[in-house]
Amino acid sequence: MRFLLIPLAIFWAAAPAAAQTLCDLSNEARIAEIATGEWIGKSNRSLESETLSRLSKDLPARVTIERRARGLTINSEFLDSLRGEAFDLNGVDEPYDDEQIEAFLEATSNTKVNDQLGNRTCGAFVLPQLQADLPETDGMSASGTVTMIFYRADIALQLSELTLKSPETVIFATESAWLTLSDDPAGASTTR
Repeated sequence: MRFLLIPLAIFWAAAPAAAQTLCDLSNEARIAEIATGEWIGKSNRSLESETLSRLSKDLPARVTIERRARGLTINSEFLDSLRGEAFDLNGVDEPYDDEQIEAFLEATSNTKVNDQLGNRTCGAFVLPQLQADLPETDGMSASGTVTMIFYRADIALQLSELTLKSPETVIFATESAWLTLSDDPAGASTTR
């Protein structure tokens, strides 16, 4: 029996840190360490207005989270195309819960992500969540929130709720992306 327990103990000790649960993790330094990096995956984006209803699926998604003097910042190709800058990423005042995430994924027709969320050990409410608030500006603007929910040290869900305004129209954009931490920050590969 003792010989069986030793290999099992070695197996558990060798399990990658990325596979460990992040349930109830509240250490800000550890969360920042996990969040920092290049995150890649696929997203679904819904655009809605009085005259437009468009759903785009399996779009390439790349999110960059960096540590700067002012704290964490987030940027992506989509955010950069809207505002051309990185945004501060902070703790969430009101974390998403599982029902809100399910509704969000349904709104963006992202059933693949819903299937992957079935293997979690705790609800999203107790997982680390960071959020960027995009304030409204004069003229053409993009305002709303971009939230990152970290399921493991190498897996995150991005949820974006944005309002795009111009003098001619208002468009509501929602996006969900299942992301993995890139082991290739230079961007040569698109899958992990």
